Amino acid sequence: MSKVVYSEKFGCYGVFRAWRIDPRTQQKIYAKTYGKKAWFIPVSELESDSNE
Repeated sequence: MSKVVYSEKFGCYGVFRAWRIDPRTQQKIYAKTYGKKAWFIPVSELESDSNE
């Protein structure tokens, strides 16, 4: 797992990833497509994904 960091903007811990899974289509979305280096993904979102 990546380094966990605290984000004051979101008020929670999370990780930065170059991709994320779109909840509607279940396809990988790459941050580079949107002009970003990485997405901030809250740890709580990662835990809910692993439970399913």
